[in-house]
Amino acid sequence: MTAVVSAAPDRGTHLLIVGDFLHSGLHRILGKDSADWLNAMTVVRTGRQSLRTAGETQPDVALVELELPDASGLSVIEGLRRRSPGTKTIVAAAKWSPQVWNAATSNEVQGLVNRDLDPEDLLDVVRRVANGERYFDCTLPRVTNRPNEAIPCGLTKREVDILRRVALGETNAEIAAVLGLSQNTVKTYVQRALEKLGVRNRVRALTEATRLGIL
Repeated sequence: MTAVVSAAPDRGTHLLIVGDFLHSGLHRILGKDSADWLNAMTVVRTGRQSLRTAGETQPDVALVELELPDASGLSVIEGLRRRSPGTKTIVAAAKWSPQVWNAATSNEVQGLVNRDLDPEDLLDVVRRVANGERYFDCTLPRVTNRPNEAIPCGLTKREVDILRRVALGETNAEIAAVLGLSQNTVKTYVQRALEKLGVRNRVRALTEATRLGIL
């Protein structure tokens, strides 16, 4: 077990990483430029170690590999909920599966990321989940027994609301007036939605969001 401390011990987010694969990239970027919101990063290899560590330290966020030497990542997350109820959990996986689907749609986890995600992007997902967002990578290969249902995505409720207004043909100015936002704020929300959907313009965003069942 190792830990990297990057802020004062009485504030910030404590991240628990469960599994061998994920931590090396995060160690590398934290060594270059520590995140001021991250208080500590603890790494354990097995599910058994994670449950003991979580019970002792009560981490804010746990980033759990789906495949572990001694257990399924999802069974570990179930144990984490009992040992550390306040811990938000993110699964790192290579694809959607029925088990991952069930965990995501039943609010058992707060995030799903591709295990090959760039470390800087992964750290950003951890930060967002720590701040109360839910994030699901809807670009992962899809292997589920519910092919016609919508995949949870990294879109926030506000971003979905704005996309739906875009689909109705409303302009940024009209959306801003209805929602009580500035036009620049609406533009930012739209741009974030495009990035999360992996598209470059609004037409493609609406097509992709419709395909995923978001609209």
